Amino acid sequence: MARAKKPRTPKGPWECVIVGAGPAGLSAAVYMGRFRRRTLVLDCGDGRWSYGQINHNYLGFPAGVSGIRLHELGRAQAERFGVTFQDAEVTKVGKDGQGFRLTTTKGPHRAGTLIWATGVHDRWPDFERARRLVGRHLFWCIVCDGWRTRDLRLLVLGDTDKAVGTTLQFLTYTGRVTLLSDPTRRHLSSRARAKLTQCGIAHTEGRVRKVITSKERVRRVVLDDGRVLEADILFSLYGSTPRTEILRALPVTLDRNGHVRIDDKNRTSLPGYDAVVPGSRISAMGSGDFTSGARPALSAARLRSRARKARASDINCSARARPARLTTTASAARRTAVCASSTATRARARRSCASTSASWSSERPARETTIAVSATTSRARATVGRASA
Repeated sequence: MARAKKPRTPKGPWECVIVGAGPAGLSAAVYMGRFRRRTLVLDCGDGRWSYGQINHNYLGFPAGVSGIRLHELGRAQAERFGVTFQDAEVTKVGKDGQGFRLTTTKGPHRAGTLIWATGVHDRWPDFERARRLVGRHLFWCIVCDGWRTRDLRLLVLGDTDKAVGTTLQFLTYTGRVTLLSDPTRRHLSSRARAKLTQCGIAHTEGRVRKVITSKERVRRVVLDDGRVLEADILFSLYGSTPRTEILRALPVTLDRNGHVRIDDKNRTSLPGYDAVVPGSRISAMGSGDFTSGARPALSAARLRSRARKARASDINCSARARPARLTTTASAARRTAVCASSTATRARARRSCASTSASWSSERPARETTIAVSATTSRARATVGRASA
């Protein structure tokens, strides 16, 4: 019986090539397919979606969903709209007058528009079997998995003051937190150490040699010097590196940390090239738009002008919406009383804000806790507090 031949990937040129098939890349693929663009998605299969952890913070999955299952669902949805997929790694990217040239492990491709959704390389601990624990006993994102640590013995691995700021946030979930820093890496500042002591978080130095686990929890952590630490769950705060190395051959603006610099519509400084890299910095700059052609991003001056017009419009609408003048003496008296009450309330609010602002200014040098909330598919970032310089 003859073996069924695998379907061949149609040849380009493509209207759009998307590199990366995590949630961001698959979301872009669904929309490009619905825009009836001839789209190819390239992915080498080693993104965060492949770790195997169960995610409980995605809307619509009350019992949770694994990254692998979410990937399968997203791919099927994009294929329904005619998007093509190829399991391949991009090794080189170039651009000429006809668009983008991509060299991959499965052959070359050409594209009119390129969407870069490759995510990051996570920096994991180097002890034995560390990668096997990822998504089961070892986690990395407090926003996604901080809930798992509630009332457990938590061991955090981190070597920077930024890691200390995140460690402090775990006190929301558990009071049994220990920070383990590697003495061969960076050293924590004296202020960071003092903050840990003040908040009752144990801190020790050492390198992990091995982790002994049961089916659902960590049992103990053995250090290189023979010491044993008790823990139920591990978090790695060693950070990550954006997958943008090969983009340096393109005239695209990167930040010092390697993230692609984008505007509020995920457009870069290179027309036709759009990025959805976690942690990308947002800046206003001109770039191509992959759905409607090139158009410049709004300048800061134009944004301020729009804001002023919006406020003026709100004031005018408020004035038009005011009720008709009351004619009875009693109604007029009631309205006067309400206005006086509102004025007093606003005055109290202003005094309260002034007091809060003064308190914040006096405490700012001592505040070291930084709470950063970020989503893979969203560039929005809310920060409470400020890490000390």
